[in-house]
Amino acid sequence: MQSHDLIRYVDGIATRFDGMDPRLLKPHPFLWGRGLASVAATRIGAAFIGDSVTDIEAGRTDGIPAIGYANKPGKYQRLTDAGADVVIESMLVLASELHHSEVRPAP
Repeated sequence: MQSHDLIRYVDGIATRFDGMDPRLLKPHPFLWGRGLASVAATRIGAAFIGDSVTDIEAGRTDGIPAIGYANKPGKYQRLTDAGADVVIESMLVLASELHHSEVRPAP
C-alpha cells in the first residue's frame, strides 16, 4: 500500500492482535466492525482488500464490498468464487483506479 501511495486513501486498518479470542477471527465480522468503529464510519462507502477466501467470506457476511487481491497463482478464481466484488492481481491496478477516481485521500 505504501509503495503505491495508497495508504493516503486509508482511514484505518484493523488486524488480529495478541490475545484475541480465536472465535473472532475471520470469517467472523468482528475485525470489520472494529476497523469501522476506529474511524467512526459505517459500511456505506467502506470497502476492504483481502487476499484470502476467509477475507472475502468475512466481508460478505458483514455486507462490506470486497476487493480480492490475487497476489499468487490460483487465487483469482478462488477469490471470485468466494464472492469478491472485484479481483485485482496487482496493487498498481488499484492505485491507478484510485488516482483517477473521485475518491479523496483520508484526512
